[in-house]
Amino acid sequence: MKVSDMPNKVTMHTSNKNIYGPVFLLLSLLSLGNCRCVPTFPDGTGLLCTDAFPEVASISYDVRHLEIKHVRTLPIVQFSSSYFARNSKLKYLESIHIHNTSLSSVHKNAFGGLKYLDYLDISDNSLLKSFHPESISMATELRILSLSGNVNLFDKISGPILISESLEELDLSRCEIEYLHDDAFSQLKHLTFLNLAYNKLRKIPEDTFSGLHHLIELDLSANLLVSLPKYMLQNNSAVEVLRLRANPIHDIPKEIFSGNSIVYLDLGETESATISIPPMQSLTRLNLGGSLVSSLDDLSGFPNLNHLNLSYTKVTKVDSFSFVNNSNLETFRLSGIPNLSLPHQFYGSFLYVDFVEISNCGLVYLMLDLFKDMKSIVNLNLSHNAFNDSASLGKALSHLRKLEILDLTDNKLRFIEEGDFSGNSFLKKLLLTGNPLVSAPSLSSTPSLAVLDISHCTLTRLHLPAIFRQAPKMQYMLLSHNNLSSLNDEAYLNPVEDEDSPWELPGSLMIFDLRDNPWSCDPSFVSLIHEMSKRGVAPSPEPPQQIRPSEGEGRNLDKEWEELVDEVCEQPHYDVAMTVMPMILPPQVKKTVTAKFPIWLIVGIVTSFVLASAAFLFIQYQRHVRYLRHSKGLIPSNKSEISKINVSLVGSTAGIKMSGRAKDYQRLQEDRSPNSPVTPRIYRPPPNERHFTFPDIPDGKDPESCD
Repeated sequence: MKVSDMPNKVTMHTSNKNIYGPVFLLLSLLSLGNCRCVPTFPDGTGLLCTDAFPEVASISYDVRHLEIKHVRTLPIVQFSSSYFARNSKLKYLESIHIHNTSLSSVHKNAFGGLKYLDYLDISDNSLLKSFHPESISMATELRILSLSGNVNLFDKISGPILISESLEELDLSRCEIEYLHDDAFSQLKHLTFLNLAYNKLRKIPEDTFSGLHHLIELDLSANLLVSLPKYMLQNNSAVEVLRLRANPIHDIPKEIFSGNSIVYLDLGETESATISIPPMQSLTRLNLGGSLVSSLDDLSGFPNLNHLNLSYTKVTKVDSFSFVNNSNLETFRLSGIPNLSLPHQFYGSFLYVDFVEISNCGLVYLMLDLFKDMKSIVNLNLSHNAFNDSASLGKALSHLRKLEILDLTDNKLRFIEEGDFSGNSFLKKLLLTGNPLVSAPSLSSTPSLAVLDISHCTLTRLHLPAIFRQAPKMQYMLLSHNNLSSLNDEAYLNPVEDEDSPWELPGSLMIFDLRDNPWSCDPSFVSLIHEMSKRGVAPSPEPPQQIRPSEGEGRNLDKEWEELVDEVCEQPHYDVAMTVMPMILPPQVKKTVTAKFPIWLIVGIVTSFVLASAAFLFIQYQRHVRYLRHSKGLIPSNKSEISKINVSLVGSTAGIKMSGRAKDYQRLQEDRSPNSPVTPRIYRPPPNERHFTFPDIPDGKDPESCD
């Protein structure tokens, strides 16, 4: 499409009544000519537009597949009636993808006239607020419609969402739908797949799906559903897949499962504590992972169960007869259950089980007969446990004669001796990454091994020729992130007949990962690198970031090997010498020298603390003594009260009359007198004990006299 042939974008939608204002007009003029539409598909029948919406009238060749994405330019786009059918070159459109654009509304019969349209994807358009129910009614061959991620589209839903006689699959996930009307899907009679996951549904009316007689798969995952109506699927006898994962559902009514033949039921991450499902002969897949299920008593009602997921549940104990009625099991998972208690043996006739996952459970050992009746296991995942004895583990796995894949990642294994996996001669893939291995495992019992991952294992010793002799079919060998300095340990070294070509590499070797090891730059290492490069062996599963090839280009393996040799041979010699120390020796502890702290400063701090404490205690003692004196009345509380004590002599022979504080003392003395007729208010001293009294004045004496 030439820019000169494009009409002005301002006239794209003649129905707009200039509602966007002059700002939109100016921005659209500035964006003129930014349309970037390129042909796609080998036959040129596809068209991809990324920077602006294409002018429908300007498309000059037949287009079968139209894709418009990441177009956020102005003005905002509206699809009016027969928007695409205006151009005869678009009448044969089979698929339309409109993703993350400035589309705001889709009018009635917008896709009318597209007789061959089969797939329509209008997802993640945040400005889309209107999608007419009859917009696709005239697209008679449309089978698949995705409106996922349009968060502003379904704020208010009343009546049917869409009207179509041909639509079979509808995706309304991530649309933030909060409520569905009873007749929301009543005009989609042929719908077989409905996705309502990741919305905000709290309640579903009982008749919402009653008109979907051909519905096969219903996805209600990740909503806010606490309960479900009993007869939600009473008219949906064809339903085979029901996904209710990640809903806070406590209990599921058994009436939901009556009248239909569900094959796959997903109850993962729900709050259901029991398997409240009636017995079903049709159920073959059951996902309970992450739920609150704690008992396996109801599993006997599913005799045809093939796939069972119990990972991260509340199940703490598995009995010998837990799966005795599930003889058709093919895979089951028990991962993520701390302190899981396994039985002595899984009893039952397990003729078809080929995958078992018991990872991240803290297991230290397995009972010897645990898998005695599961001899058909091909893939066993025991990663992220605490196995530390390869001999006992090998005995427990000796019954698995058909085992091909064994995952022991992140366990506690230090040694794997010869004969530990003698019963697994067909083993093809062994994953040991993350184990504290001291030396490479013995592979004499696994001649068919093709993949060996011993990365991140703290290896210090390795005899590569012996490994290649024991595993002649090796394809992928990962040795990265260890402490290896040599590939030919002298402790295991055997004389080599051909000194010119000491490395006998397997012809099937494809990847040999040596990264992040303190290799020694010796002639044997360099000769191995040259041999690997010559045979086209890759030095890592993925090319390094600094030499990653451009899109469409192949890997330059010679350059990658050269980068590795340069990195190894340029490192200082002492780095290698420090890392060849065997791991079995106790680590050397370096003495740390601490700086001497000035003694005078310590003495000063202690002395200051002692003096401050003594001063504080002395002040507290002074306050306490003063308080005691005040409480006994020996000292006035302040100087102003001393002036209040006025002793005045009056002309009376009754005694001395006082005023102020002295008067209080007189009253106190009268109360303390043993002859006082009033009951003492404060204190009466014991008999025969002296107490303070004012002296009596003798008769005949002048009270005014001081003598």
